[in-house]
Amino acid sequence: MSVGSAAALVMVIVALLVRDSGLPFLPAVVVALVLGSILGTLNGLLVAYGRVHPIIITFGTLNIYRFVSLQIFNSQDVTGVPPTLQFFGGGGAVAAPWGCPTPGGWRC
Repeated sequence: MSVGSAAALVMVIVALLVRDSGLPFLPAVVVALVLGSILGTLNGLLVAYGRVHPIIITFGTLNIYRFVSLQIFNSQDVTGVPPTLQFFGGGGAVAAPWGCPTPGGWRC
């Protein structure tokens, strides 16, 4: 559950680094992997040693990661990201040419 919010936080931070400081693609991937590992490890440590039920830790980190992600860009869309990262973050890497089924129709 909190994996999606952790991934969003990683994507927002990497997009910010790439857009504002001109971080090249491969170092951006390394930053994403390291940051994702840190967030996952934090979640695991809290579950293992926090003496709180894992679902509470999961819901807590889900909301914290989501809150931080939204606060970095004031809940606005991230613009000005180079095309190399837009390909991965915009769905181009996994999008089918005919779209994806959603409750509202076929989209991607």
